[in-house]
Amino acid sequence: MHTEFPSIPVYVWVIVMNIILALVNIVGIKSVARISISVVVQILFISLFCLFIIKDIATGQASSSTLFSLHPFWLQMYRLRLSFLELRSFAFAF
Repeated sequence: MHTEFPSIPVYVWVIVMNIILALVNIVGIKSVARISISVVVQILFISLFCLFIIKDIATGQASSSTLFSLHPFWLQMYRLRLSFLELRSFAFAF
């Protein structure tokens, strides 16, 4: 940068670039920390979901006809919900 702006001393460019890089690193660290918390929350919900499924299978509340059934996808009242799921998947694809 000193060749482009010779009136500004080199040490000023070094200080400015160090400040910019420090700010970028601080923002990056904060965003990664936020993402890490959301990943922990997602893992928590997935594990709770799996525990509820295991509980239902172990206690016999989930019969084989209801556990692996496509019936909710063919009911007419679930058609709106399914279309929202399709739209959400389509939106996240882009």
